[in-house]
Amino acid sequence: MFNRLLLLFTVVLLINTASAQSIESTTATFNRLYVGVSTTQGVGYRYLLRNKSVPAPDNDESIPKDVIQIRNKQDKPDYAFDAGIRLGVNVTHFFSIETGIDYYRTGYFYKQDSLVSSYHSTPSGIEPDEIGNLKMHNYYNYINVPLALNFTIGEGKLKALISTGANFNVFLGTSYHSIINFEGKHSNNRGWGKLYAEPITTFNISPFLGIGINYQITPLIALRAMPTFQMQTLKNVKDAPLTEYLYSGGINVALTFGFIDVNTKGNK
Repeated sequence: MFNRLLLLFTVVLLINTASAQSIESTTATFNRLYVGVSTTQGVGYRYLLRNKSVPAPDNDESIPKDVIQIRNKQDKPDYAFDAGIRLGVNVTHFFSIETGIDYYRTGYFYKQDSLVSSYHSTPSGIEPDEIGNLKMHNYYNYINVPLALNFTIGEGKLKALISTGANFNVFLGTSYHSIINFEGKHSNNRGWGKLYAEPITTFNISPFLGIGINYQITPLIALRAMPTFQMQTLKNVKDAPLTEYLYSGGINVALTFGFIDVNTKGNK
């Protein structure tokens, strides 16, 4: 995976270098540093696998394989987002290094119909007392510190943008929002609590990739928008019976403000 990213970096650098050399050099001004705000709105998903490095006894039925498969089919994508601030350095007109800090939440949605509260005995056998349904939103909450390499392609105010790197994740905890209905009785609960397949490691690294556009509104203000995908987050400690993978993708929008103008030789 990282070899492919390295190849992508090399290709983009060669394209921009060749373009710069083919055009007569002129004196141009650009902002060496920039700050900004960023948010990504999208969806997240959780996927389970048995941890093959942890041997399980033949009679261990605590988490059978078919249960994992059922959970992967039942769990659905749910709303995910991040929001935070950015600080970047424009190394050249087409390459910048960026970091910052984000609050990041992702998770999955679970729904169960024909939920039974309890059973009672009748002359004809055992029957349920109440039948209802459950809707559960399970969330994973993180503080992200991104390290991004941004490449712009083209000239003028509107340019193509490629952003790639990794998020350094600090796990804050799990949260939930459950809705239970039993024959007209409605329960709506929110809070923090343990989810399926604990324990979870505190620190992780998640690669990401985004491809979109960067529009220079004024010499000091730029707006960028790009679909982005956080490839995976390995969440569990090594001796956990299950391995959880988190995926998320969405549209990232950032507004940046440049400062510290410098004169360089390059493209306008």
